[in-house]
Order: sequence, then structure tokens, then C-alpha cells
Amino acid sequence: MSEEVVPVSITLINEGEGNLIKLSKDSFDLPELDTYLRDSRNNIVYQELLHFAEYNFILKNSDRLSVEHLSIYRKYVDWETILKDERVEWNEDLFKLFSNKEVSNGALWIEVANNCPRSLLISLLDDYEGFLNWLVLTELLEVEFILKSYSKYPWDTEILVKRANSSQVESLLTSGEVEDENLDWSIVNQKLSNSFIVENFDSIDFDLKLLTEERKDLCKQLLQKYPSRNWNWEYINKDYDLLFLFENLKLFQEHLELSIIIPRILNGPDQLFNDFLVNPVFNNVLNSFSNNSERRFFINSKSNVFLDYKRIQFLDDFDLAFWGNGSISGIEVNNNLVWDEAIFLQYKSKVKSIHGKKRVSELIPSLKIVKENLDFDWDFSILSQREGFLNDFKFIERYKDDLVYSKVLFQFLLNYFKKNYPFSKNGVKNLA
Repeated sequence: MSEEVVPVSITLINEGEGNLIKLSKDSFDLPELDTYLRDSRNNIVYQELLHFAEYNFILKNSDRLSVEHLSIYRKYVDWETILKDERVEWNEDLFKLFSNKEVSNGALWIEVANNCPRSLLISLLDDYEGFLNWLVLTELLEVEFILKSYSKYPWDTEILVKRANSSQVESLLTSGEVEDENLDWSIVNQKLSNSFIVENFDSIDFDLKLLTEERKDLCKQLLQKYPSRNWNWEYINKDYDLLFLFENLKLFQEHLELSIIIPRILNGPDQLFNDFLVNPVFNNVLNSFSNNSERRFFINSKSNVFLDYKRIQFLDDFDLAFWGNGSISGIEVNNNLVWDEAIFLQYKSKVKSIHGKKRVSELIPSLKIVKENLDFDWDFSILSQREGFLNDFKFIERYKDDLVYSKVLFQFLLNYFKKNYPFSKNGVKNLA
């Protein structure tokens, strides 16, 4: 059998000897229910309803909400709502009530911080330090007050720094009161002036890795004075301009990451490339790098770098180029390497991979080079379709067993038609 919930209204009345309650439904009294509740056997339920009615009467009719009201009826108080009510009489006794274990909770103390008059709140910080929500207080109280009492109370440093201006943050850092682990340097750095950083560089442990990225111009000055500090050297090698690095090679040589620097040098202007090559400091670093048996860096088939004769020579001299072998391709098939005659004559012996031989056969600029270097393992299938290559009948006769005749014939006919029957964009003309 299901139970039915019937809503009733509770009315508080005063009959001289104290407060009573009457129940009704839809404006009709319920005397039998009143009599039932007033029976001594139901006294606990009756008193509960009576207190609830008294509290609601006060809420609706009183022009003030005192600590006495809130203490007596604390069981029914919705603190989040009540503490926003302007009728609340804030005083120290109210704080004593808040600290009662039956009342105290995290949500209540957030509302205390948000709604208590500032003067009273500040006067009671010492007494209720363990109860108060210091994150909320750091958001609300004046920055100057927080700075003056920074070491006295557990303020939230991150919130404080966000709210403070540059001068206030700088003052906090020089006070010696703030612990480094409490600082979020990504926020702090935004508030600091260059002059402050320079003046206090020896006394404050700035986040140099972050500073390296956010203040390049400033760091260029500091790097030359403090090269041994814990800078973000990976970022410096990657993003600081090459000329700056070149001008400070002696200072920075221990921090050069050649796996980052070398591709940048290869893609840089010729003059700077040449300057690096003849620099004795850079050459010493290069020799140590290239002689490292554990090195895993090579310029290979996928490297996105500019490659000409000088750069290939540089890479080969310092064993920085990976040349392929068999089915494994290397720098010889790199899309940025153009196999002209000079490069071919110097490095043809390095081309040992299958794809490398195909690549050279595709790019070699003239049949003359092919005929003069028959010791190279040319891919005749590719040579057979090189436009304008096979107009030497003696060469065709000599290598007829290696050439692909269908491709040779196609190129011969194509060249013949191009020569004797000019083509326009729209098709053949003068063909008749």
C-alpha cells in the first residue's frame, strides 16, 4: 500500500502562555491533527514543528537577525542565504557560533569572507585563522593590507600576485618573505620590469627558462654576463638568431646543441655559414660532436635543409651526413639535393642505395656526364625516358641491352614531333 504525502500549512499563534502552532490545509483548520500532535507522546515532533514555525516567523517579520536568533534556530538556518541578508547583526559572538562544530563547514566560511564587514573580519583574523578561507580572503581584502601582513597569515601568493601591480609584486620579491615554491613565475614575470630583473639578478632566483622565452632582448644582455646560469639552452639554440650565437661562440660553446644548430646553419645565409665553418671554436665543438660514438644525429633523406656543394662537403668532412646503403636511403635522395656535375663527381662513390642510384639517374644534368662515368651503376630504365638524353645513337647501340626500348622509342618520337610539328596550348597545329 503506497503512502500519500499531504502538504499542510503551519501557523504560529500566541495565546499568552507561549507559542502554539495550528495546522491547516487549503485554509481549512485541522483540529484533529492539532490534538494528535499536542499529545505528550508526540511532543518531540510537535516541538520540532513549533521551532521551525518560530524561525520562519522571525525571518518574515523581524527587522534584525541576531546571534541569539541564529543560535537558537541554527538547525534550520540556510547559512548561504542568511549571511547575505542585510539584517544579520555581525559581531564576535556570531563568529563564535560559526566556529561551533554543529555549524562550521567550508561553504559557511566562504560566505563569512564574502559578507562580513571588512573591519570586523580583519579584527578577528588572528582568532579564527584556522577557520577562515584564505583563498577567498586574498581575493577580497586590499592588496596593501595583505602585503603588510604577508608573513603573518597564510595568504595565497598566486592570487596576490595576480591582483597586485608591478610595483607591489617587485616589493614582495625583495621583501625576502616569499618562498620560491609559492611563486608561479608565468604570472610573476608578467609583472616585472626589465630594470628590476637586472638590478636583482644576483639576489632573486628568477625562472630563467621562462625568462629565456619571454624576454629575448633582455636575456641576450644577461646571457653574456651570466652564461653559466640555468638558461633554457634548447630554446636559445632553436630560436635565438644565429648571428647572436656566432658572436658569442666562445661563451656559449659548452651549451651549443649541434643537432639544433647545424640545420639552422645549413639554412642560413652563405656568409654566416662560411663564418661558422672557419671559426676555430665552432670547429672544436664540431670535432667533439662528430667523434662522439654515441651520437645519433645525421642529415639524412628527410632533413629539411638547404644542400649545395659547400654544405655537402661540410657534412661529409665532419661525418654528419648519412649516406644510404642497399635498400636504406640516405642524404643522396634528399629532395633538397640537386645532383649537378660537381657534386656527382665528388660524391658518386657514396651513392650505394637503390633509390639513390635512381635519384641520381633522374637528376644528372647531361648524357655527357653519364658517358664519362660509366663506372657508376646507372638506372638505365630511368635514363631511357629522360627527355633529350638519348639522341646519341652510338650510346644507344652500346647499351641496347640495358636500355628500355619502349621508353627510348617514346622519347625519340616525342622529340621528333616537338621538333617538326610545333604544339600550341590548344593542341597540334601545322600537322597537315
